[in-house]
Amino acid sequence: MRKARAGRPALVFAPDRTPAFWIVPFHAGDRTCGFALVEQSLKVSQVATFGATADRKNWLPSEFFKHPPAVYIAEAREQYPELKAEKAYLSYWGSPSHWGWRIDTGQLDGLFIFMTPGGWTAILPGKLSGPDREG
Repeated sequence: MRKARAGRPALVFAPDRTPAFWIVPFHAGDRTCGFALVEQSLKVSQVATFGATADRKNWLPSEFFKHPPAVYIAEAREQYPELKAEKAYLSYWGSPSHWGWRIDTGQLDGLFIFMTPGGWTAILPGKLSGPDREG
């Protein structure tokens, strides 16, 4: 991480869509090797790395903090064809440490897709989805 550069801060919204905190990614080439979580008070509350220092396969593509991964969107659209990916926003579910991209499906039950660096899942507010859980 010593040679990484700070990327553009990405605003993360609470589940109620109010601004919650920023994630500042640390880029090394085309990959993200870690991040800082910055509170609205500008206090850095967490600094983390992805995988071991030289283990680039565990690092995220730098694009992750700009938009949800296209491969996850394609997978989710197989099950939810009406998914509106252009309305995706960074949020968290359950705890601010569980952050990712949230995409509402537009279904009346409030079902949404949540995409983390490790995969995606369909979430029904109040609980995780059942055995058809993806990601």
